[in-house]
Amino acid sequence: MTTSKKYELELSETADGWLAKITRKVSYKKRLTTKEQGGFESESSAKLWAESTLEELTSKQRSSNNVQSDKRKKNEEIKLLRSERRASKTQKAKADAAAPKGKTERLEEI
Repeated sequence: MTTSKKYELELSETADGWLAKITRKVSYKKRLTTKEQGGFESESSAKLWAESTLEELTSKQRSSNNVQSDKRKKNEEIKLLRSERRASKTQKAKADAAAPKGKTERLEEI
């Protein structure tokens, strides 16, 4: 039985031949069967199928994670730009409110 951090390969003999399962750890106690196939002639052919399927599954997951990571980074950059724009507008508005206006200066001089 081959193990990894999240996935595990289980091979068992049945009346029809060998059964290969790829299980995934959902929590500390719970496992779900991700893929399963039976009817293999030998244990080695079942193990070969399970390992190749697991490699394909993990590579798809890696590429999906990379795409999601890129999207997350872009969204964070957009949020940062928006917050910087809001901050600069707020600072400008505060500066304009604090600065004396031209008309009031003229009235004070008179």
